[in-house]
Amino acid sequence: RYEIQFDSRFDTEQRTPAYEAFPTLAESDGVLQAVIEAYRPPSEAGIENWSLSTLSGMVSATSGGDPSLLLLEVESRSAEAASAIANVWADTVVQRGRAIYGGSGNDVAFFQRQMEQAETALDQAEAALIEFEARNQGSILRAQLDSLNQAQADYLESQRAVAYIVQDIQSLRGQLAEGSGSQAASLGDNLTALLLQIKAFNTQASASGAAPITPIQLQIDSSETLSDKSRTEQIAFLDDLVAALQAKAGEIELRLAELEPQILAAQEQLQAVSVESDRMVRTRDLSRETYLTLARKLEE
Repeated sequence: RYEIQFDSRFDTEQRTPAYEAFPTLAESDGVLQAVIEAYRPPSEAGIENWSLSTLSGMVSATSGGDPSLLLLEVESRSAEAASAIANVWADTVVQRGRAIYGGSGNDVAFFQRQMEQAETALDQAEAALIEFEARNQGSILRAQLDSLNQAQADYLESQRAVAYIVQDIQSLRGQLAEGSGSQAASLGDNLTALLLQIKAFNTQASASGAAPITPIQLQIDSSETLSDKSRTEQIAFLDDLVAALQAKAGEIELRLAELEPQILAAQEQLQAVSVESDRMVRTRDLSRETYLTLARKLEE
């Protein structure tokens, strides 16, 4: 017998036929009694007292050269009766042997019941998955999390930009402090201060969500100054600008602190939905695989 193994979880019991037991089975009282009940020899066959002891003396079962080959011999005064008894005997041995060593109708009934249960489980798993998808907020939560992560990235970028601008302002302030306080700031210093002011405003606009200020182009006459501020006034202006930037940095810190729990909560909700989705899909796939395996096994 050849067995097709579709899935290691569903293993049909392998029965190796006991060839050496076949002759004993053929000559057993149960088999011979079944032959007596299935066949009645005619009167012209000359067989008197058709009984178990009479049949036992007429038959002989041996193994052939191949252990799986069973030889059944019947001796009788009538060739026709011997042939008929041998045929009935062979059919009886085959039926009894299949009942003992082969598969039975119970296997089919078992797999039919299992397949019906698997089909019910598959229907329930598919219905549960459909119901879950009707309330699945995974895509919404993912979009919210992406938006929060982008806002966090923007704030961090603004935070770095503010830090760099403050460093540049402090460098310029140090240069201005080296000269006389009443002396007018040079064109280069005024131009640098103006550019730093523009960058500071641009950074504040970006941090607040507004569109960045479009870069401007200046054409400066080197014979003129951009401002009549003295070095001391320019230093005070830069100090005010640093204070404004530091206030903006503090505001960014607060926004980042507010975003952190929101991001963590969104991540938790998204992960919970993902885990539930994976569990639903995994249950559906396992139920479908089980049903298909049982269907193939039943067909086998």
